[in-house]
Order: sequence, then C-alpha cells, then structure tokens
Amino acid sequence: MEVAEVAGDASVQALLYHHIIPPLIVPTMEEMFLKGVSEIYGGFVVVGRDGTLVSLPAGLTVVDWKELF
Repeated sequence: MEVAEVAGDASVQALLYHHIIPPLIVPTMEEMFLKGVSEIYGGFVVVGRDGTLVSLPAGLTVVDWKELF
C-alpha cells in the first residue's frame, strides 16, 4: 500500500506493479494483491506480467499500455 500512497502524493497518472515475487498465478491473487489500492490511489493501475508493454512517449502526458500475448 505504501507505493499507492507515494503515487498519490506524487500525482502520477499511472501506477505499474511489476516484478512481483512470488508471481500472481491466478486472477484471485491479483485481486487480493490490489485490495485497498483504489482507496488510496485514484489513478490508473496495471499489474505487469510477461508481455505487458508500457509506452511513455517523450513530451506527452499519456501512458499507453497493451498486452502483447
């Protein structure tokens, strides 16, 4: 939850969780991992996994992401 507080304080547009150990292998685990985050941070939240591509174009304020597979 601390990272959600930091993201909120920094007024960032998106929060990306990545390199999660142990990996979240079933959807229920992801729900449990993110429980309470939306109450602390109101921005866009993504849990990265193999194949997640995030693009932060220079000079723009958009965050583009997609799942490659």
